[in-house]
Amino acid sequence: MFNRKISIIFMAAMALLALSSAAGPAFGADYSWTGAAGDGSVSNLENWSPAGVPGAGDNVLIGEGVIAEFSSGEISFNSLTCQGDLTVGNAIIRMSGVSTVETGASLTLEFGTMGGTGEIRVHGAMVWSGGTLDDAGALFIESDGDLSILGTGT
Repeated sequence: MFNRKISIIFMAAMALLALSSAAGPAFGADYSWTGAAGDGSVSNLENWSPAGVPGAGDNVLIGEGVIAEFSSGEISFNSLTCQGDLTVGNAIIRMSGVSTVETGASLTLEFGTMGGTGEIRVHGAMVWSGGTLDDAGALFIESDGDLSILGTGT
């Protein structure tokens, strides 16, 4: 009787494992920068819509016409789509997926750190006046993109 119960529990556990594997990968949420808190902190949930700080599997949008300054905090997320103007001040940004700076948009790295295992594809403008690009990711300046290097980035 005891062995039969163990066998039933084992089969139930295997069935749950099979169902969870068949469901596919979990996808993160999409967050847009609002800057509503006025402090430039990527760690402040009031600066994001929906309210909350994006996490490792989430995607971040800097919308068209939005001027965003990430001046403090540390954040890790999946991807960034920049359609507006983003300046990375003293913040630390880590991305694991493919991120894009779209045509007509701009990314400025002033003092902070951008990195992670993902890649950044620049179709718009990028100004690197300081700060650090690190980790195993890659930076691609596409044929319709532009990179200006000023100052002392690493």
